[in-house]
Amino acid sequence: LEPWLVSEVRISGDLELISVLASGLPTSEVLDEIVDLEDLRSVPLPLHHRLDLFIGVFSTANNFKRRMAVRRAWMQYPAVKAGAVAVRFFVGLHKNQIVNEELWTELQTYRDIQLMPFVDYYSLITWKTVAICIFGTEVVTAKYVMKHDDDA
Repeated sequence: LEPWLVSEVRISGDLELISVLASGLPTSEVLDEIVDLEDLRSVPLPLHHRLDLFIGVFSTANNFKRRMAVRRAWMQYPAVKAGAVAVRFFVGLHKNQIVNEELWTELQTYRDIQLMPFVDYYSLITWKTVAICIFGTEVVTAKYVMKHDDDA
């Protein structure tokens, strides 16, 4: 089982759980407090002032749960909510049109997805990296640009 394919784990039945180790999963102490859609929606990008940090997050169309974990966790930090730090998910198209329609709805709802104009394959990861660099230096002109993965 590849760890990047695991989005949740459920344990039920007549089992005694002795130990669990999970690493690299996004967490938040305030997870239960965030229920309002407006709290999860991305703040608009600044038009006339330089960002301190732009974070471009690699994601794929079918990783909705991972994007939600990021939205509920570190995208709630004050610097992100205040607009000093901007976060955008860089996502390519999916081969399945229904998945693309769901992605489009998510994009319109949360306003934090940069949709890439190609079907997403790992071999095209360089194009996402270039897109993050261009976005962070020419679209939002951030002091620092950071690349992140939705599974880290």
